[in-house]
Amino acid sequence: MTLRNKSIIIIVTISLLIISLVNASARFILLKSFSNLEEEYCIKNVQRAFNAVTTEKNNLLSHASDYATWDDTYAFTENLNPAFIASNITPDTFINLNINFFIIMDKSGQVITSHGYDLIKNETLAISGIFLTRSSIFPIHKTPI
Repeated sequence: MTLRNKSIIIIVTISLLIISLVNASARFILLKSFSNLEEEYCIKNVQRAFNAVTTEKNNLLSHASDYATWDDTYAFTENLNPAFIASNITPDTFINLNINFFIIMDKSGQVITSHGYDLIKNETLAISGIFLTRSSIFPIHKTPI
């Protein structure tokens, strides 16, 4: 074997060894670190999304509680006065409360009136009957008067 062939074999062997070491270090050090970083990032973002949904839910419950215990709303559920709708369920109501649906139900959970509003297009929406008949969507919370 000539010196040239021995040199080529040594250079190729050393090159393969270096490539193997770089590959192994990347696999066991860098990829594990990136995996841990991605997992932490994912957990952090899921927690942020959960907090955002919880905040929106609490805001919605606050608005619903305000309207539910309001004397005019309570009176509307008893006498169905259409003047309540005209004066209280306007586009400004949807915009100010940042809601798309306004549904009033009686004590038994039956829908008395329902209204929808598209906040992006600024126009009223029809509410699907399937949406309104799904009573499991609307749990009745008993609150003391």
